[in-house]
Amino acid sequence: MPSQLAGVAIDAIRPRLVADFWCAVLGWHFVKEDTDIVSIAPRDATSPSIDVIAVPETKTIKNRLHFDLRADGVSTAEEIERLLALGAVRTDVGQGPDVSWVVLADPEGNEFCLLSRSVQALEQEEAERAYPLQQREAPPSRRTDEGKIPWHASSSPAPPPGWASARHVPYSVTGTTSSCTPAGPKAPAPSSRPSAS
Repeated sequence: MPSQLAGVAIDAIRPRLVADFWCAVLGWHFVKEDTDIVSIAPRDATSPSIDVIAVPETKTIKNRLHFDLRADGVSTAEEIERLLALGAVRTDVGQGPDVSWVVLADPEGNEFCLLSRSVQALEQEEAERAYPLQQREAPPSRRTDEGKIPWHASSSPAPPPGWASARHVPYSVTGTTSSCTPAGPKAPAPSSRPSAS
């Protein structure tokens, strides 16, 4: 069987400072700390841990390995501001002015990149590439009787006029309770005429 990536090691003069920075960047927590090593990891243990190891020497050249990050839940511009506030600094590793990513460094100069597209923007682009709007076709189980695609299966911001779906049936509140029932034609009232019999 292939190997599994168990962790990533980062050398640092001040391991706790670097570990604090990456905990804040990634939303991780400390899992182990002693004199020479600080280990951090995600709370759900879904990713390899990072071990920040104490060394006497400072960093002198560009790293041969670095992290690439994506903003998640915020814009890339907002994430850049957050990273800078946490202690990151912009750095130049010869990337040129036209690249789509931003090169930053942690408090001890370890380079990393913030990519141009957020997690959500990338997911949206991949969905549109796999399922272009002009070619979208719902699976048979999601089609209406007329063979049309329910509006909520597409990226339309609102349903077409007169269109209803299982998610968007008009509701009305009845009685004094807070329960809702689908709105629609009312059943005919019972007749008050006596029966012919």
